[in-house]
Amino acid sequence: MRAERHGLTVRICGHNLASTETSHLKRIAETNSAPGLPTLAGLAEFTERERYVDLLSGLQARWISNGGYGLKVMALTHGFSWGDADPSGLNSIDWYTEALETGDPNLIERILACNHDDCRATLALRRAVP
Repeated sequence: MRAERHGLTVRICGHNLASTETSHLKRIAETNSAPGLPTLAGLAEFTERERYVDLLSGLQARWISNGGYGLKVMALTHGFSWGDADPSGLNSIDWYTEALETGDPNLIERILACNHDDCRATLALRRAVP
C-alpha cells in the first residue's frame, strides 16, 4: 500500500465486518465489473493485514445491550442520530428499486444521505471504542 511505503498506517473501521460487509466486498470483487475494484487476492491481503477494524467486538467487550449491537442501536446510545426518519438497509434497497422504476432522483439522494449518516455513525462508534 502506498501509505505504508511512506511509514503511515491505514485502518478502515466498520461495524460487524466479519459477516455482512466482508461477504459483500468479496461478492463485488468477484464481479470485476468496474475499473479500480480490488481483486479477491487484493481484498484478502487488505483484510488479513488488520487494516480492516471491526468495531463490533470492541462494543461487545465494553457495553451490555439488551437491544442488540447493531449500528443503529449502538450509535443512538452514543449520541448519534440519523437525518432520515426511517433509515435502514432494507429501506435503501426499496428506495433504490423505486428510483429505478420511477426515475425519482430524490430517492437516490435519500440513499446517499442515509449512507453518509451510516459512515458518520461508524465514526461516532470509533470514537467510543479505544
